[in-house]
Amino acid sequence: MSDVVALRSRGTWQGVLNIIFSTGSMIVAPLGGYLADTIGWRWAFIMQFPAIILAFIAALLALHLPPHPTSDLKSKLKRIDSEALSPSSSSSSFSSTVSNVAGT
Repeated sequence: MSDVVALRSRGTWQGVLNIIFSTGSMIVAPLGGYLADTIGWRWAFIMQFPAIILAFIAALLALHLPPHPTSDLKSKLKRIDSEALSPSSSSSSFSSTVSNVAGT
């Protein structure tokens, strides 16, 4: 968000996004239940496709993002924090393996 909105108006936009997120969270459960009871649960997923396309087009038209500098793969790989990635990935692999072996 800090790349798109100026720091001075960041609080306002964060509030607007929080209102949108909470409103969507409140509406989606009853609406999904209503749709499942009336026209079938598959329509809840079918209706998401046009909304996603509209949101994608709106984001493309409304956001004026600065272009990212292009770089080669080697410089991108150097930016990876391997010291932080190693414990995180190994603990995720370990817990996944234990869950798989335990049968849960």
